Amino acid sequence: MHERDRESATFGALADPSRRAVLRLLSEHAELTASEIAAAFHHIGRTAVSTHLRILRQAGLVQERRQGRFRLYSLRTRPVEDAVDVLSRLVTTHSHQPHHRVEQAVPLTGG
Repeated sequence: MHERDRESATFGALADPSRRAVLRLLSEHAELTASEIAAAFHHIGRTAVSTHLRILRQAGLVQERRQGRFRLYSLRTRPVEDAVDVLSRLVTTHSHQPHHRVEQAVPLTGG
């Protein structure tokens, strides 16, 4: 997958609040099964959780490990770090452009 495609997949996956909630949950645990993840979300059905996990896995944000009949999911932080780096570069580049000026207070003279 090309860098732009990976970036698009990462930001696309992160755009959904349910997927971000799954990532937050996984950040608090070494590994969880799909059932454990689904049990944490009462507003999302098991099928939807499976779909979210598939999208997160395809984007490289989670990894799946099979242990017997279970699939264990864990967070992969590298794609998140790459996304943070992209956003950080945008802010840094923008703040160093001549059009970006911090407005300064204009002193008022008493009359």
